Amino acid sequence: MSSPSARKLKPYIYSNFIPLIQKKFLCNLGKTKLVKQNLHIIKKIFFDTFLDEAFINLYKSFAKDISTIAYDDPKDTCLQVTPTPRVSFGGSHGTSIHTDYWYGHGKSAFTVWVPILNCISGSTFYSDHYNELGFDHKSKEFSIDLLNNLTPRISQDKYKVLPPESSCYIFNSLTLHGSPLNTTSKTRLSFDFRISKKDDDTSSKDLKNYFQYDYESQNYVSSYHPLFKKSVLKYVSNAYDKSSFVENICINATAEKYGFLISDQEGEIMRYGNPVFEAILNGYSLSKKYSGIVVFSSTIFSNQIIKRIKSSNIKVWACLENKFI
Repeated sequence: MSSPSARKLKPYIYSNFIPLIQKKFLCNLGKTKLVKQNLHIIKKIFFDTFLDEAFINLYKSFAKDISTIAYDDPKDTCLQVTPTPRVSFGGSHGTSIHTDYWYGHGKSAFTVWVPILNCISGSTFYSDHYNELGFDHKSKEFSIDLLNNLTPRISQDKYKVLPPESSCYIFNSLTLHGSPLNTTSKTRLSFDFRISKKDDDTSSKDLKNYFQYDYESQNYVSSYHPLFKKSVLKYVSNAYDKSSFVENICINATAEKYGFLISDQEGEIMRYGNPVFEAILNGYSLSKKYSGIVVFSSTIFSNQIIKRIKSSNIKVWACLENKFI
């Protein structure tokens, strides 16, 4: 079935999982002072919690309940692997008025906002859940003036997001919302995540690497990259107009994200074009076997080499484009 519209979906959803999630975060925070100087500590606590197996189990079960409500059936849905932490200090600006669709989330996506601490009047965000402002989502016209005009209109009490106890706020990707100035002295803590239909062609996100709902186990499971736990060659172009530092950082981070095993590394002999890579295309093999090659971007190659890659049996993953060449 298709998902209900943002206008029909109830804004606040009660869940028994929310108090358990809140308790885990507050326990991990302990006596950490919620001040700007500790932002890196607070963010680390968030991400450490996201990696905790007990939290992941709660998260998946909670998301399954939400997707059942949002889509009638979680079948063919996918779930953001790592939630997005939000820390709003007193006197600080959050985010401008926007829709998640503007930032690449598909039309089938729902955002789930989970309050953790100090999600109170003056320290929350605003959302036009039922599009009472009459914003035209199909309009192709956009300007900063549009945002400036929307901000005072949406910054009214009736648009404040204040979920009842043990509840979260869920909204469609086309919903206007924003987090203007936190006018209190309190630091607000929350996190949010997205659930989407896995085949949403209006999304620019990497949905294949979200948790995928498995109907047999009735749970969200990891979607592994084709090169997961496989040996790969790390290839750095060393090109004059590229930063080898950035190339290395990007390739290493991609390998860690997807579980590639870098078994070999090769730097190009840049003064002579791409002789190393051309040798590999011609059958040259290094000391170890590998299942694919990981490069920074397809832009490091000429169109001629890209055509040769596509016609070969060699799998070349371009990190910047997040796909095989």
